[in-house]
Amino acid sequence: MVRATHPSTFEITSEDHLTEKGDCIIAVSSSMVPAEIPREIREAIRKGGRIRIRLSCDGIVDTVTGWGHQSLPLSSDRCFICRKSTYISPETLAIKCDKAARDLDRALVQKLREGKELEVSVQIETRWISCLTFLRGSL
Repeated sequence: MVRATHPSTFEITSEDHLTEKGDCIIAVSSSMVPAEIPREIREAIRKGGRIRIRLSCDGIVDTVTGWGHQSLPLSSDRCFICRKSTYISPETLAIKCDKAARDLDRALVQKLREGKELEVSVQIETRWISCLTFLRGSL
């Protein structure tokens, strides 16, 4: 039932089933949901850094790059959604992603259709920027 045809999102859900309407869902029965992300990782995501999501299934790997945001609630107890848009909901893990379900490697999607297990790794890149402004006034 994995279609992976949605043009702007992909979803990984903890639910154990998939319907034909779920064209963004690429995997079911996730062992983790946003509400379970450790606090330190949640804070890193909210710093707005680049997020790399590595999707690996039976030897096929695809990588999606998106961004965190300070307003991400990361509170869903059901699923993760990665979005090309800037829309934020409790399910949103990353925004401004470079891929949605329909953009994923079709060999990876085929493995998922066969019921192979998906491994998801998330790398968060944050950087601290210091900016000092010196103003010169008249003496």
